[in-house]
Amino acid sequence: MFTTLRTLLTHWFGRHRRAPDPDVQTQGAYAEAELVHPDEHTSSRRVPYDENLLERARTQWQFGDWESLTKLDRDTLQHHPDRAKLALLAVAGHLQQGDSPAAKQFIRLAQEWGCSKRLITQILVAGVHNTLGRASAVAGRQSAALDHFSRSVSIGSPGSDAHLIVQARLGLQLSQLGVPYQGIALFGDPTYQIQVAKEPEPATRIGPSLDKSQQTGIDPSSVSRVVILRLDNVGDHVLGSPFLKGIRKLYPSAEIVIIANESAASYYSHCPWIDHMIQIPNRQALFYSQKQLDAIHQIISEMPGGTFDVLINPRFAEDYYHACLISSYVPARHRIAFRQNRTVLDGLDPNSFYNELVDIENDTLHTIEYSWILLNYLGVDIRPWPEVWFTRDELQAVCTRLGVSLSPWKFPELFIVVVGIGASTKNRVWPKEFYAELANQLSSKLGVALVCMVGSDNEREAGEFIASRSEYCVNLVGRTTLNELAALCSVAHLYIGPDSGPKHIAAASGCPVVEIGHLPSSHASRARSFDTMGRCWAAVNVYARTISPGSLFSDTQIAKGDAIAAILPSQVIDFVSEFISAPAFAESLTRFSRLPERK
Repeated sequence: MFTTLRTLLTHWFGRHRRAPDPDVQTQGAYAEAELVHPDEHTSSRRVPYDENLLERARTQWQFGDWESLTKLDRDTLQHHPDRAKLALLAVAGHLQQGDSPAAKQFIRLAQEWGCSKRLITQILVAGVHNTLGRASAVAGRQSAALDHFSRSVSIGSPGSDAHLIVQARLGLQLSQLGVPYQGIALFGDPTYQIQVAKEPEPATRIGPSLDKSQQTGIDPSSVSRVVILRLDNVGDHVLGSPFLKGIRKLYPSAEIVIIANESAASYYSHCPWIDHMIQIPNRQALFYSQKQLDAIHQIISEMPGGTFDVLINPRFAEDYYHACLISSYVPARHRIAFRQNRTVLDGLDPNSFYNELVDIENDTLHTIEYSWILLNYLGVDIRPWPEVWFTRDELQAVCTRLGVSLSPWKFPELFIVVVGIGASTKNRVWPKEFYAELANQLSSKLGVALVCMVGSDNEREAGEFIASRSEYCVNLVGRTTLNELAALCSVAHLYIGPDSGPKHIAAASGCPVVEIGHLPSSHASRARSFDTMGRCWAAVNVYARTISPGSLFSDTQIAKGDAIAAILPSQVIDFVSEFISAPAFAESLTRFSRLPERK
């Protein structure tokens, strides 16, 4: 191989070599270079140069941003103290872009300016491996491609944190090649709908289907108005979003209204499957007060349009959110829900509020599967995945808060990790001191450039505490809407956090997820799963893993938060390090190759 390489190098660049330029030996932090004018041998002047240019170009080489490297020109480089190395990086860019004449010019400049033979060989051999990696990717040999990209980075940038760089290199190379890979599908302008473009497993592996005798007799052509009650926590709304897509397919011309609690209402602000969203207050305690119920009744009574043709409550589990009570305020001819075998309201049968009940024998499926079952009952034969939606302005708002330039049309050059610090129940709240230490270690040990802390208004105090103890985190707690969070996760490399709404938003955005679990692996609730999904509320359709407490805890201890607090920051760091070293994580970065060019 190296004999062939030597022959190619001789053919491309010849054997000519001049003496080293003494300017190359001058390394300093100053921002001007000494230049002797050919007509003024006795005087000199300083010429300004970009002191960050070499570091920026090195990063572009590591990520494989060849186009940017080809923009390095001789006039810019000739007065730079690191011009020899910069010229060599320009060579790498031109070779990968297939421009051999330009590469030949820059390698001669690198030689003239004193670049060592050893360094030239390193970069050229690294380029050969990158080319082989690209060829392997085009041929569909992902493992071989990853191996060549790893060799390229190790040879060209020895001593760097190769496993992080390689994953970024792989994603950008596939994006440049246009190699199709299952990842994010981005549609629409100016609202971006993101759905992970992975097809579900066959029906026999994803949960039961209802036979035709259990399907509704409602004629879709007779339906002009549909209302859906969705009063759960944010994560349930995200996992339930496939149901809306199915309903729109079933009733393409109908008016579709969703009634949602205020904590999740903003999630639907750009949803393409509904026509209207009615926002009602959150519960202030375990049960709605009579005052709240009266206020909700007033809101619903003011909805225009009269009686609905179909009312649907898609919640499969116990009606903790009292949707049955709220449904009684909505006039509808067909009232559909899952049959409830348990009640949380003494003396009140939730089933009595509906005239069509869907019976299911298996209550251990993943949440998303119940949406599919209900769609099947209604006669819809599709099984979509969760979605998120955001606008260009919302993406820009996130960029402004981070102080960086991010775009869904370009692979992010910074390694970004989003950390969610909140949860709706105490048993899933990790100590704030641990989050501060996690942020510090993510940067110092794993080289993460931006650690973005996110959460709701309720976690603002915790966010400020974490930010005050970690110089590496960007505090966005209480400062992003649900749509802005989706925009952020769509360009992030990794999400870390407990089982919560933001976790499911991250997964729906295509971002890999590390969940800080609150249930020991032996806990009974962990059995609520299907083999393709993970437990009932696991992140779906992305590369995701859960770190669980290593000891047995009683239900009382779990409820108090003792179990999740048993997981130490150092354990999470070790878990994340293994997670991002796996081929599946590198493959997840190729989702950026699915993003279209901006029009």
